[in-house]
Amino acid sequence: MLRIGVISDTHVPDRQESIPPKILDGLKGVDLIIHAGDLTSLNVLEVLRKIAPVEAVHGNMDTDPVRSVLEPVKTMTVGGKKIAIMHGGGSPEETIRKARTGFSGSDCVIFGHTHRPFSEYEGKALIFNPGSACGGWVSPASYGILYIDEKDESQPVRGEILFLN
Repeated sequence: MLRIGVISDTHVPDRQESIPPKILDGLKGVDLIIHAGDLTSLNVLEVLRKIAPVEAVHGNMDTDPVRSVLEPVKTMTVGGKKIAIMHGGGSPEETIRKARTGFSGSDCVIFGHTHRPFSEYEGKALIFNPGSACGGWVSPASYGILYIDEKDESQPVRGEILFLN
């Protein structure tokens, strides 16, 4: 079983000095970490890479240093599953709509931006937002773990959202 840590909207150092230690501890032992944007500092990647390999996209609050090394959208295959990663923009509803409809053929679409955890299936595809690592306007700080059964490709990607409070 592959375990993928998912984090978004860390906003380091703009809204918090560092990623909460409880999140970093929760990511220990994952096979991969995916960051869905709004890092606001490349240092975030360095910290996460000490735990596991990292894949990431930039978000709307990321400036040129981050945008120069990260794309706005990324697709990849992990454990036989096609995963799309985006950040989002505009209203939460617009971002969710784009995640649901913009990545045909994906087994999982990961997004950020809304600071609201979200985990629903659109057909067999998991549409997943881990929430914000710095907390949101309507929910506490959170992160996610995805599970991919490499031995049984008929199983969908499963997601779990973990809250700090």
